[in-house]
Amino acid sequence: MNDPRIEVRSIRATPLDRKHVLVAWEFAPTLERFSDYEIWLEKSNAPHDGFERVTALTDKTGSYIDEERVFKFWKQYFVRINIKSKNDDYEFISDAYGIEYPPNVEAMELIRRTKVTLENNRYGNGIECNVFLKKTGGQRCVECFDHLKGRVTKSQCDNCYGTGYTGGFYIPIKAYINFSVDRKVSQIADVGRMGRSENHAIMGGYPVLRPGDVIHDARLHRVWVIVTVENIERRRHLIKQKIHLDEQERTHVLYLMCEEKNAEQE
Repeated sequence: MNDPRIEVRSIRATPLDRKHVLVAWEFAPTLERFSDYEIWLEKSNAPHDGFERVTALTDKTGSYIDEERVFKFWKQYFVRINIKSKNDDYEFISDAYGIEYPPNVEAMELIRRTKVTLENNRYGNGIECNVFLKKTGGQRCVECFDHLKGRVTKSQCDNCYGTGYTGGFYIPIKAYINFSVDRKVSQIADVGRMGRSENHAIMGGYPVLRPGDVIHDARLHRVWVIVTVENIERRRHLIKQKIHLDEQERTHVLYLMCEEKNAEQE
């Protein structure tokens, strides 16, 4: 299995609100160590020239919020990622990507109202949680990934947590989530019965979720894996996300992942 050196598989730039642009990216699978490279996010007002560095990147994050006013009709915005090796002359410069769709005033107002509904200290119905986005690229796991078979060999690996990529998940993002009432599910286990719960929940448009991502409620120390996501959009802007969650047992390796990732941020 021939994985390339560090490259970028995709980049997206979307308006988050009136003053911010969300830039998200995915690295291609690789055997290389990210510590051997310098990686920079760059932006410009032209797709071919004038790029300036915005921030340094690592494999621990998959997105960045840039402060940029994009409501002016003449404003153009392009981003790219520049990768340079510390050990030789290897360099990778991605294509330049512009904003996927023009910002819309009506959609921005709906985003603002959703944010207030979930996050208001007095009237908000959201609970602050940590969201862990699952890695789909980057350095292959050095402990359990079989390069000949092209798959992981352990589902409870404490290095990649079953994802096949070192670290497994990006550092957590704070988000407010409105949970439904638990729906209890009881299963026959080897000894007695094993109980777990399923939930439905609603959250705003950031971060953008996918099945396999993890939500951690630190207050109750509960962990859910996202099963399905239904997007509610307006003028192509993501307003809300309706998610179906499957709660994990306390012995699952994802509890260890949440503890370690949260400790890294402290």
